[in-house]
Amino acid sequence: MPRQTGDIVKNMPLRIAIAVLAIATAAAFAVPARGAKPRSQGPVGLGLGSFHAECAYSHRLSDDPIVFPRGPGASHPHDFFGSMSTDAFSTPLSIQAGPTSCTRTNSTVTADKDRSAYWVPTLYVANQPVVATTMGAYYKSGVRYTQSIKPFPKDFKMIAGSAAGGPQEIDAELVWYFECPGGTLVNGSSTVAPTCKTPRIDLSIRFPDCWDGVNIDTADLKSHVAYSRKLDGAAARTCPPTHPTLLPQLEISFRYPTTAGPSLRLASGAINTAHADFMNGWDQPTLQALVENCLVVDKYCGGGDLPAH
Repeated sequence: MPRQTGDIVKNMPLRIAIAVLAIATAAAFAVPARGAKPRSQGPVGLGLGSFHAECAYSHRLSDDPIVFPRGPGASHPHDFFGSMSTDAFSTPLSIQAGPTSCTRTNSTVTADKDRSAYWVPTLYVANQPVVATTMGAYYKSGVRYTQSIKPFPKDFKMIAGSAAGGPQEIDAELVWYFECPGGTLVNGSSTVAPTCKTPRIDLSIRFPDCWDGVNIDTADLKSHVAYSRKLDGAAARTCPPTHPTLLPQLEISFRYPTTAGPSLRLASGAINTAHADFMNGWDQPTLQALVENCLVVDKYCGGGDLPAH
């Protein structure tokens, strides 16, 4: 039987015994400070955990298998990355069986590839379509209770942003943004894209990272997911009670060979209609392993132009 505090104290010098009893009493009756980390949620990550896939442009269609399933031509034009078979009739099962434009350069195992489908409204500059050279899909731990992160479930779908025009920022975190990696000539705004010094402008879109734990999709296409938030005094971003399951923080970045500027628009409208879609096509055991070995333990497993480990 484990020894009790009293048994240990009996064999200690008086001064040390008093200190031990004081610590034990304080621990027993302590009330967590507002926003303090609950013990059950584990340590707060530093945001180091990540893995990623690089995906080439595949094709363009006026299809959207999430918003307009089985409705070819019903959508504004989208540029598709990842799954090379994505169209209006695509399902998670069909894309998992097809080819992909995504690579993880350290891997030679076929099943290790990301066969997910990613798509974004076609981008126009001076009314001419511009094709992104590549797209990076970044899966991150974030500053959250990383031990609670779960992989996206099989057949999962979600949308980030809104074709009707949505907020650029939620709880001090950007949902979408344009930036100039080579330097900015003229700053942009929430309605006008920046003008870049060199012919490259990136559009990055951040997806919701909390799930209701039940639905892989919903009729309104969005209520099954939510964004984590950082409450006052909290050590980490947490999920709302309605969406308790912590998912990887997925951010995708499209790289366009143009200096852009005020003439940039999207097929859905002004730049504040920026949005993107994700349909899970990962091999589930591979995704599970990456989440456990990179995100849960808050380990850097490749980002930027580096391969995932």
